[in-house]
This record gives sequence, structure tokens and C-alpha cells, in this order.
Amino acid sequence: MKKIFKWLAFLFGGLVLFLVLAIILIPIFFDINHYKPQIEEQVAKATGRSLTLGGEIKLSLFPWVGISLSDMHFGNPKGFSEKDMVTIDEFRIKVKVLPLLSKEIQVKEFLLDSARIILETRKDGKTSWQDLTTGDKPLKQPEPELKKEESSKTSQLPISDLQVAEFTITNSSLLWLDHKSNVRKEISEFELILTDLSFDRPIGLNLSVIVDGYPLTMDGSIGPVGKEIGKGTVPANFSLALLDQIDISLKGSINQPAVDPAFDLDMSIKEFSPRKLLTVLKQPLPMEPADPKVLTKVSLSLHAEGSSKAISLSKGKLLLDDSNLDFSAAVKEFSKPDMAFDLKLDQIDLDRYLPPPLESESKTEPESAPKTDESQPKQIDYTPLRKLVLDGRVGITRLKIKNVKTENVTMKVTARNGLLTLDPFSMSLYKGQSKIIAKVNVKKDRPRTNLQMTTNAIQAGALIGDLMKKDIIEGSLKSNVALKLVGDTSDQIRKTISGNGSLNFDNGAIKGVDLTAMMHNVATAFNLAEKGSKAPKTKFTELSVPFRITKGVFATQKTRLKSPVLHVQAKGKANLVTEALDFKVDPKLVNPLKGQKNSIVVPLLVSGTFEKPKFQPDLKAAFKQNLGDVVDKETEKLKKDIEKEVQKEIKKRLPGNKSDQEIEKTKQKLKEDAQKLLKGLPFSK
Repeated sequence: MKKIFKWLAFLFGGLVLFLVLAIILIPIFFDINHYKPQIEEQVAKATGRSLTLGGEIKLSLFPWVGISLSDMHFGNPKGFSEKDMVTIDEFRIKVKVLPLLSKEIQVKEFLLDSARIILETRKDGKTSWQDLTTGDKPLKQPEPELKKEESSKTSQLPISDLQVAEFTITNSSLLWLDHKSNVRKEISEFELILTDLSFDRPIGLNLSVIVDGYPLTMDGSIGPVGKEIGKGTVPANFSLALLDQIDISLKGSINQPAVDPAFDLDMSIKEFSPRKLLTVLKQPLPMEPADPKVLTKVSLSLHAEGSSKAISLSKGKLLLDDSNLDFSAAVKEFSKPDMAFDLKLDQIDLDRYLPPPLESESKTEPESAPKTDESQPKQIDYTPLRKLVLDGRVGITRLKIKNVKTENVTMKVTARNGLLTLDPFSMSLYKGQSKIIAKVNVKKDRPRTNLQMTTNAIQAGALIGDLMKKDIIEGSLKSNVALKLVGDTSDQIRKTISGNGSLNFDNGAIKGVDLTAMMHNVATAFNLAEKGSKAPKTKFTELSVPFRITKGVFATQKTRLKSPVLHVQAKGKANLVTEALDFKVDPKLVNPLKGQKNSIVVPLLVSGTFEKPKFQPDLKAAFKQNLGDVVDKETEKLKKDIEKEVQKEIKKRLPGNKSDQEIEKTKQKLKEDAQKLLKGLPFSK
């Protein structure tokens, strides 16, 4: 028995010695380069492509199994514009032999230099790699999903340890050519260095690449990844630089990446200029803002957690030029989705970011009857909004939009089962307060909206002046308005808007018209009196406008204006669709002074449009008043004023020396015009 073991020991030792001698001597006496033609021929038979090994192949077997080659070319099939699919200038790898016996891989060097891969698609859709992935064999049927127990077993690696001293890819590139879609994409100057590549230590990563001419670099570490790849928590710490403009840092961990992926990361983007970034990308701004100094500073930081089921953002801070936004947000049940957010903004002037108004817009007159074809606009699909679950809050300390300045803006928005609610939406503006409650129902094809709006102590003149650039009213505004409307376009809304409300102004004035003068003095009503230097205005202590809107038609029956001299009542309609005005204003004197008891008070007719209202005296109504002898006095005064104006008009129309016949003819024409104007009045003859 001892002799048997002795002979077995000698035999085993001899075999080991033989193997060691073979490993040492084979590379010395065996030159693999003699077999390059056979290798190239066998690859060509197997793939139908050419393989060229232009450089020398070097082989080593002990103590490192190693191979190096250079100038390798792997060709494309026939019919493609590029000759080679893969070219490699140099490739080297060295793996230690003895650790392989215990399933340990120790790599001394891995080098890939100047590799170039070209992926090409012909116009007929065939790709240069198609035959390598499928060949002539039918595609394999998808394998059934493994159970969790089977999945956990297969996640075990066939090696017990991995150590790579040097892993380097340098000066490599990837070119994508799609002749069918006429697309060309290129990744060039690809440089990748991995350090401490192992299972139980952080792996250092350094990457630089140029993507379609734009540089990108990455530096950081990931791991340890553990021996069960895809399980557990994998730390990550990276910094990225894009286009030499944006610096991004990521720090945190990736959990269970292969089983149930989740992440927990802190992200920050250092301050950069979007304008400069778009200049580098040779792209214009989506729209040119009114202020050329905006979009020059942006930075971002946040904490993000997420999985396949939910994502949440917290501790968010965004800097946009002079504005600072703190935010948080969360999304779950992505199929709905179920969303929540909280935004707090210190201040922003949105007019700086919006495009400047076109000059033609301010000069364009509104059409009297806009022509619309409601069949043309594409129907909006509100299905996503019907599924949406939303809870959001917005707070803005100072906001300016359309030149309107507001403060302490607070908004809460919710969405459930196709009902979107804005309650409240409140703000401070122009020394007053405003509050809006809105409910939008999108359960049907056309949204139905209910609005409730209240304001208190708002300085109406300043608000309208900033919003409309018009100086038409002064006073403190208090209002209460309830509206219902249907549709999602301005035409639909204007035709369907209905509701009621009231507007109340205190201690102000209507600018552009002097109702006191127009209603009290006939000559002024006819524009026959001399015009003063002061702009006309009608002062009041109270202006109350109760109204009702029915299918786009605004109507009021009891609008009242009170002033120390006059009490005025008005009634009429304004069509929000055609923008036509039709109002009658009736005045009453309050405590007339001595000598004014029989003065004519002229009612006023308002017509025209929103953009160009017209004011005319209602002389018929004026002279139906019970005024006694004042008619004769005012008639005589009016005749004198008319005669005076006629003489002035003759001089304008007939400058220089004219015959008596021409003067008489012009005078007669003016008299006829005056009679038409005064037709129906007591003194019309």
C-alpha cells in the first residue's frame, strides 16, 4: 500500500513538474503568430467577416496568463459603407494563474487603446451587427421568470474574489450611423480608468468623453459592491462636469439594484448660466425674454429618495437669477399619479422672463365679432387629470406678472376624481386683499369651472394703470363675484360665462369724462364750449355696480354713482363676445345752488366698444324734463354758441378770400347738420 501511495506521489509530482515546464517552455518554443492566417480564416468562416491581425501577438502562461495584440480589424458585412466594424490599435491583459484554482481572478493589467466601434444601419433597415446577434438561427423564446428563491441562487458569482490592479480604456470611440433616419452620433476620445476594482473596496472611477463634440467628465467612486452583485447597499459618490459649464455632484447609495432597486442621494448643481450653456450647444432660447439679463444664474441642491413605487424630493433649493425657491415634492402610484408638492418662493418678476409685447398687439383693434370655428381646435384629452391625485401648496412673498405687483401670495391646489380645487388663492395687492376659490370639473369633455372672487380695499386706479396702462378710474375697490363658465378656449368661455356680483368703489373718480359738466351744461354736452386745460374727471364718494352675466352678456340695472353734486343711475349691457357697449346714464342734482334749480341735466348714452367707448348726450330725454322757462333761455344760449361755432368752422373750411356764395353754401350745410343733430328737440327748427 505504501508503495502505491509512493508511486502516486511521484506520478502527481511529475505531472505538476511537466505542466510547469510546459507553461514556461511553450511560449518560448511555440510562436502563435505562425497561426494568425488560420485564426483569421476560421473567424471569417464562422462570421462571414474579415479579421486582420496586423501586429504581433504575444502570449504568456506563467506566472501570469497574458495575451497582447495590436492592429486588429474586424470587418463589416458586404453592403455597408464602412469597411470595418471594430478596430483596435492595442489590447493587453494579464491574469495570475494559481489563484484561478480557487476561483479568484487577479488581473495585473487590462488595457484597451484606440478602439473604434462603428454601428451602422442601412437605408433598408438592416444593421451591421444583426447577423452577430441572430445569425440564421431563430430567436430564442424568452425564458420564464425565475422565482425569488431561484433568483437569489443565480445571483451568486462563479468566482470567489476579483482584484484588478489596472483597468484602462484610452482614446477610443463609438460611431452611430443611421442612413435610414439620416442620423449621425459619435462618442470620441473615450478615456476610462478604474482603480481598486474589487468586491470589497470602493472602486475609483475616472471618465472623460466627448459626445457629439461636447465634453463630459466624471470622477468618483462606487462600492464596495459585495460578492452578491445587485444585492445590498452600494455607496456612490460622483462628480460630473458637462460641457465645461455644469458641475453636478451625487452622493448617497443605491439599494438592491438587481432585486428591488432604490436610491438615496444628495444632488447639487453648482451655479451656471443657461444662456452660456445654450450658446455652447448652439441652440437659441425657447423664447427670448424681455430682460436680456435673466437666465444667467442657476443652481440647485436637493435630497432624493426613490424606488420603483415612489420618488420623493426634499431639502430642495433652486436659485434662478435673483429668486430663491425652497421646495419638496413626492410622487407615488405612477399610474395615477399621486403627487404632492410644497413651494416657497421669495420673489420673482415674471415679466422679465416673458417675451416683450409686440407693438402690433397694442395697436390691433379687437374684431367686433370674432369668427371662430370650434370644430377646428383639437379636443383636449382630460383622462390624465381625471386620474390625478394632487396636493400642492405655493407661497410667494413678492410676485410681479403683467406689470401687476402682488405680495404674500398663497395657493393650495388639490385634485381628486377629475375635480381640481384651488382653495384658497389669496394675495395682497395695491394696499388691499384678494381671494379666489376655483373649482374645475373635468369629468366631461369640456371643463366646467366655478369661480368665487372677493377683493377688499384695493386701489383700483393703480391696479388698472399697471395692468392695462390706462388711467380710467380712482378709488378703493371692494368686490364680490361668483361666475360659472364652460370650455377651455377664450371663445368658449366668453360665450358661456354666467354669474353675478358687485363692484364697489369709494372716494374716487372716473377719468376721461366729466359727467357733472356733460349732464349739467348743454353746450359742454355738444362739445361747443371752450375746452379747459385740465383732463376731465367725475369725482364720486361712492360707485356701486351690481351686475349679472348671462351667456357672455354683462347687464346692470342699478349702477349708482354718488357725488356732492350728482346722484347718477346707470343701466345697460356689455357683450363680452362682440365687446359692444349699450348703457344709459341718468343724473339727478343734489342740493342745487340758487339759480341752478331749472338747469338742464343731460342724460348720457354710452356706446362703442371696450377699446373705444363713445359718449353722447341724450338730449331728447333732457328736454322732456319739466324745466319751465329755462328751455327758452338755454335755447337762446345754444343758438349763440352754435352760431359762434359755425363761424369758426367756416373759417377752417374756407381759408382765404372766398365768394359770398361759397360762404353761404358752407353755412347752410352746417345748419343742416345741426338740424339733424337737434331733430326732435323743442328748438330743432
